[in-house]
Amino acid sequence: MRKPCPVYKAVLLFALCCVFTASISLGTAFAEVVQAAKAPMHDGRAGFGLETIGDKLYAVGGENGSASGMLASVEEYDPQADRWTLKAGLPMPGVHLKTAVIDGLLYVIAGYDPNTKRYLPVQIYDPKTNKWSIKKEIICERYDPAIVVYDGRVYVIGGYDSWGVTQDTVEQFDPNTGDRRLIDRMPAPRFGHGAVILDDILYVAGGANNAYGTVKPLNTLLAFDFRKNAWTQEKPMLVSRMHPALTFVKGQLFVVGGGTEEQFAERYDPSADRWTPLKEPVYGNRNELEVAVLDKVLYLAGGYRQTYMTAVEAWDLSNQ
Repeated sequence: MRKPCPVYKAVLLFALCCVFTASISLGTAFAEVVQAAKAPMHDGRAGFGLETIGDKLYAVGGENGSASGMLASVEEYDPQADRWTLKAGLPMPGVHLKTAVIDGLLYVIAGYDPNTKRYLPVQIYDPKTNKWSIKKEIICERYDPAIVVYDGRVYVIGGYDSWGVTQDTVEQFDPNTGDRRLIDRMPAPRFGHGAVILDDILYVAGGANNAYGTVKPLNTLLAFDFRKNAWTQEKPMLVSRMHPALTFVKGQLFVVGGGTEEQFAERYDPSADRWTPLKEPVYGNRNELEVAVLDKVLYLAGGYRQTYMTAVEAWDLSNQ
């Protein structure tokens, strides 16, 4: 039998080394996320607000299994003590709350009261005084949109209006005055989606186009570049998702929940336009949970799986 020539063996060895090195470099980053169970919240909740202010997390309102279906409680989490503390309750609770932080204040931008069938007004929480204020005359008038803060301004993306018409709008909304301005339109309307900002780019993932009839979740990922004022459609997610939670950690987009039982979470690398599935969480799959980042630790809280969950877990990404 003819023996391979030395040159061929050298080239083959070099190629194998390159493949091995590439697989190590791609597989190591974020491959082993350190997961840990944390102290549970006082109240089980889904579809709530979860925000980072300073060195604390704040869980606000949401849906639960009570007669009203809504939760007014607000909790503050201290990661150093691993302890949740009840704070002043939300004056006007609702479902599908959308929150944001501006200048150290926590804003409830959008929400809906299913009992009165009315949108919620803007409500503002000051963690320094533990007090709420209400701007009764300022109402976002969107059900189940996505909310982001970019350059100190609030943007309301999609959702549907009081007529049940799903919107494709991206609007700049001032929660202190009620002024709004149309910035652009998405390629298609959607609600129940997630959105997040990284480096002047707005990412919009999941949701559905139609709020009535058969709701078909989407796996699409859209990107809007504020500098170029242009949309692009990125590589779709591995699974379709409704009410996913989105956040960026170290330049990677994490999309959590809202999908199938088999695929709880995935991450997206914008530079490579590539999705990677993540391992199962401590408390298993659930929908309408919320996520927040503090000191390179990704916190996953609440959600719904046969019951409204109090569960909290932390994914430590500091050593990745």
